[in-house]
Amino acid sequence: WTSTSHPRQYPGSPHWSGLVGGSHNSMYTMWQPGDQSTTGMKNVAERGSQDTLLNEMSEQDSNILDTLALGGIGSGNGTTSGNLDVDGNHSLVSLVSMIAPSPDWFAGVHGLDLCNQSTWTQSRTVDLFPYDAGTDSGLTFTSGNAVTNPQEPIYRLTGTSPNNAMSSFYGYPTVKRMATLGFMLTSLTTPPPPTMTTQGSGSEAVHTTTATAMCLMTVVLTWTALLI
Repeated sequence: WTSTSHPRQYPGSPHWSGLVGGSHNSMYTMWQPGDQSTTGMKNVAERGSQDTLLNEMSEQDSNILDTLALGGIGSGNGTTSGNLDVDGNHSLVSLVSMIAPSPDWFAGVHGLDLCNQSTWTQSRTVDLFPYDAGTDSGLTFTSGNAVTNPQEPIYRLTGTSPNNAMSSFYGYPTVKRMATLGFMLTSLTTPPPPTMTTQGSGSEAVHTTTATAMCLMTVVLTWTALLI
């Protein structure tokens, strides 16, 4: 994210809040377009504050496997990285970072599945685009606070959304990516061998073999967010 890639109203002190999120199952949704932001998402998008979102995730019990909270990046163009555990029951990843300064804008991924057709993804990159959390009606990077009441759903910022000439993205034929998020598989825990149990005896004995399917082991992924 630079003055070359996004020249319109480019702010004087561009930066990113600390990337935050975690690995989870399909019973949990951190954010997605069309949904309203939780308080935790609102705090990340408006202030870069991670605590409430992490607390929301901790209340999800078995729906969350691992969480991640990193420090911010002091410019629009930089890098950060960290480790995140996923397993076959929690193969989805959601991560967000505030685009700063901004009213309530962020970039990230939601429900990204790192298990592809029963096989762990070895590496993957995802282009990140700007989203509005629907909690502040400011139109420019440096707008003052303007609470959106009633709150609106999360939506992607484009050259026509919002369709207002004051918007920092207004008029772009295509809004370019704000960042790139990369995932790389760095270690893989070997699943246990198949086990056989026997019930009964003699001709009535029932033998059951239980095998661990692909994507059911724990895997540690190192992801790197390249903010360009």
